[in-house]
Amino acid sequence: MDRRLRHFLDAVRGATLTVADGSTPHASAGTPLIAQPQSPGLLARLSYGAGGQSSAMRTGTLGIGLPLSTLSNATGGLSFEDFQAGQVDAYRAAHRSATGTGGQGHGVAHDPPDPAAVGPRRLRHLLERDAQRRRDNGTPGAPPMHFGRVYAGDPDEIVAGLAADTALRAADEVVVALPFDHRPEVSQRIVGTVARTVLPGL
Repeated sequence: MDRRLRHFLDAVRGATLTVADGSTPHASAGTPLIAQPQSPGLLARLSYGAGGQSSAMRTGTLGIGLPLSTLSNATGGLSFEDFQAGQVDAYRAAHRSATGTGGQGHGVAHDPPDPAAVGPRRLRHLLERDAQRRRDNGTPGAPPMHFGRVYAGDPDEIVAGLAADTALRAADEVVVALPFDHRPEVSQRIVGTVARTVLPGL
């Protein structure tokens, strides 16, 4: 994967992919061939996710953005938020070493539930499951996956929770992870609600 990713990024940067031969249409033999059309600003908009510190460092070394997921398979005994904050720090250090800058687009994903869509019973289940996952974190026999916190409540409560999130404080953007199984109008409502009532407070 690392080799293929580097090859893709080279193509985005305009590197020669191959050289035309006598059978190549629309190019004379010996012409360097690059990906077309080129988009000068594309590289700055590319991101690659990371599951741990080593992959976060790899993304930083590649000079692209870092989106962090709502789950991880290991946190090294840290809270989920502190683990992700460490990923951001590792990414920034690697990006700075490779490019001279601290990186861009290191965002933390959050999946806000929509009470109107899930209903009170389902929302209660989501919050109870979130609390149980946090109680189980690090205990023997606990599931290997670790999940980010579910923030719910009135806007002030959600803003306070996000503001206290060490991973989000370390990042430079929040990524709103939309539910894949909801109707488009539900996703639109979530985005609108977050934009109007949550983001202004962060």
